[in-house]
Amino acid sequence: MKKLEHSRILCGIIVYILLLVVQIFLGKAGHFFANMIPYQQIDPYNIFAGISIHHAVQMIIATVIIVVLSKLLKIDFYFQLGDVRKGVKYLALFTAAFAVISIALHILVYVNKQLPNYAFPLD
Repeated sequence: MKKLEHSRILCGIIVYILLLVVQIFLGKAGHFFANMIPYQQIDPYNIFAGISIHHAVQMIIATVIIVVLSKLLKIDFYFQLGDVRKGVKYLALFTAAFAVISIALHILVYVNKQLPNYAFPLD
């Protein structure tokens, strides 16, 4: 029993370290590809395009890793439709809560005259 427990702990530590390494790799790869693509024409102030490309590259690489692991190790990551009605209910609840919190925070910022000043034009 103790051997099994030590084995699980060791396996957990290894998986944790591997996830950390993959996360670091995904971040560096995302920045690498974002810096390779010339997007200054559409984003001259470097506000959104670089980070959008960075996250898209991270998503693509993570999806490829998931597909490869699911094929090699016969792991089911459960990417499938479940109870659609329950999913729509949770999505609507999340959207409503997010909207209420966002509106409340925007009103609070406006009332306290703490509107942000941006270093680029908002046109």
